[in-house]
Amino acid sequence: QFPIRARTTASNLRSRFSLSSHQSLNFSIIHEEGNTTEVEEMCTYQLANNEILVRIQAVWVGELERALTNGTIKCTESRVPGECFCGTIAGMGLEVDSTEYRLNDRVAVETRYFCNECFHCTRGQTHLCESGRHFGWAINGGYQQYIVVQQQCVHPFDRSVRFEHACLCPIVAHVSFGLTKANINPGDSVLVVGVSERCLASVLLARCLG
Repeated sequence: QFPIRARTTASNLRSRFSLSSHQSLNFSIIHEEGNTTEVEEMCTYQLANNEILVRIQAVWVGELERALTNGTIKCTESRVPGECFCGTIAGMGLEVDSTEYRLNDRVAVETRYFCNECFHCTRGQTHLCESGRHFGWAINGGYQQYIVVQQQCVHPFDRSVRFEHACLCPIVAHVSFGLTKANINPGDSVLVVGVSERCLASVLLARCLG
């Protein structure tokens, strides 16, 4: 449970999400030198028409977070880390598809913002988006209690799936995309180089394919 109370304004329930004026949110910030610190800020969220406010429930501590905290990767400015995360919908913009998204739905979020309009995005290659920005590195990520993301980056999942499992959805999606491109068939031998969570997922999914 979060140490805040949330409310929506009666006049514009779906497009505005506010925090009580005397409440605060906790953030974990990665500073340029790689150190982590806890800060508090007062926040009011004003959602754009195509944006969704997600209440964070689980965040995966992965390669990017470890690299940021030990200084292997340097941030050009302070960032909230958290590449892979999931949660529940706490607010929606006026143009968000209410048939696909509903308040309190469980959702996983892509690891990277994409525009859905450039050459690559219009061909389904959103990972190559010309204006793409990575959560937890180029833009603030999931190490906070709430985050605003665009509708196209949010994917609902069934309530039977646990949050700590669902936050791994982006990793599995990345790996399954690569294995599909590799055209693995039953009986094939596969070499996986590395020991990261994506490498482990590659081994597991490759076994499922054959």
